[in-house]
Amino acid sequence: MSYKKAELFDISNGAVREKVKYEAEKVMANIADDNTSSKAPRRIQVTYIFKPKTEERREVDLKVEIKTTLAPVKNVDNTLYLTQSDDTGTLALFENNINEQEFDFQEEKTGNVKTIGIIKKA
Repeated sequence: MSYKKAELFDISNGAVREKVKYEAEKVMANIADDNTSSKAPRRIQVTYIFKPKTEERREVDLKVEIKTTLAPVKNVDNTLYLTQSDDTGTLALFENNINEQEFDFQEEKTGNVKTIGIIKKA
């Protein structure tokens, strides 16, 4: 009877190789994602854990852990404005400061000089 040496990636009918390929696809998608850092490293760590099953050490349990580290999604930063109604005391958050006066900017072209006028909203 002839025996074939086990290749570590091909153990369990190629399941390790298949899982590493799957994780590599996740890494590639993470690298291509504009919402992640272009400088952050990504990792695929394959750990083989061998544990003798008996005192005779003729059988060995094998556990394969595959851990992927991806770049996190970038934070979204914003400033919100808190206001409280005078009559009910209700608190609310707004993206725009409702206490600031709004201005429209109208541009006039006079030759090579640009004049910007401020028109107050009614």
